[in-house]
Amino acid sequence: MKNTNDVQVDKRWNGGCFASAPVNRSQRGFTLVELMMVVVILGTLSVVAMMGFRQFTRRARASEAYTMISEVRLREEQYKAEFGQYAAAALHPAAVPPPEGAGWGVVPPADWTAVGARPDGVTHFQYEVLTGAPGEALPGGIPWDPDPPNEFWFVVHAQADLDDDGTPCQFEGYSASKEVWVNPGDGTFEHETM
Repeated sequence: MKNTNDVQVDKRWNGGCFASAPVNRSQRGFTLVELMMVVVILGTLSVVAMMGFRQFTRRARASEAYTMISEVRLREEQYKAEFGQYAAAALHPAAVPPPEGAGWGVVPPADWTAVGARPDGVTHFQYEVLTGAPGEALPGGIPWDPDPPNEFWFVVHAQADLDDDGTPCQFEGYSASKEVWVNPGDGTFEHETM
């Protein structure tokens, strides 16, 4: 016995030389509502995936700052062991690199050569190293205990516009601690231990 629910008659051609033919329910195709639901679901999934990818990209680019700050710390301590003070280095590159990054340069400036640190490959950050002698005040109200410091000090500063919104985020590391202070671009600094 045939199930009458499984077979429907196609009544589009009700005359002429074509006769009505039975059509299986499984061969009818999708309705417009079903197709619209698939489009909405795919659109939602792609938005979520793009947000996750952008966040992953920002984190990957930010890891450059942590790596460079660690390398500057190491190189500065080596420099101080040899010369009795830390080496200062001016902002480099000259401008904040675009989100896709920029080259460090084949021959870095002399002050960065003295520090001995450079990022691998392209850089997404602009870096500088500020230094001072015992009793010399730190710039910009950087928290230090005691203030002013009673020993030689350095501050390594990194800034970048990681998400191309025109607001640079900043990372800072100090000779007095192993922490990195992060300003995501809203003016507040949070510290993270390396």
